[in-house]
Amino acid sequence: MQRSLQANEYHAEERDGVLYYYDNSGQLRCVYVPPESGGNRYARMLYFQNGSPIFAYYELTDSHSLYLKDDVLIRWRYCADKDIPEDSVNEDQTRSADYVLMESQVLQEANAYLLLSRN
Repeated sequence: MQRSLQANEYHAEERDGVLYYYDNSGQLRCVYVPPESGGNRYARMLYFQNGSPIFAYYELTDSHSLYLKDDVLIRWRYCADKDIPEDSVNEDQTRSADYVLMESQVLQEANAYLLLSRN
């Protein structure tokens, strides 16, 4: 997982091992959360636009790509082996209990880091 963004477009601040990336206007654009942080074994990248979460990527040996719009999970792609992305499965064909739980978890985490970024 790449932990850097283009130079001169963003600046990073590290707090408690978490990297917060801000654009030149001071808006939070991305948060990198290392594995095992916050009780989650996955490394996570959370992306924001206009103060709202828009995308999250969770990676361990597997990966989750989570697309958000207006605080709703609109697509969840799961890959059992992150090194074979063509084997990804769309989990968004039905709003199963797992889908609703993942939506709640990613929004809760993204919004918590958004609040922390303002402190």
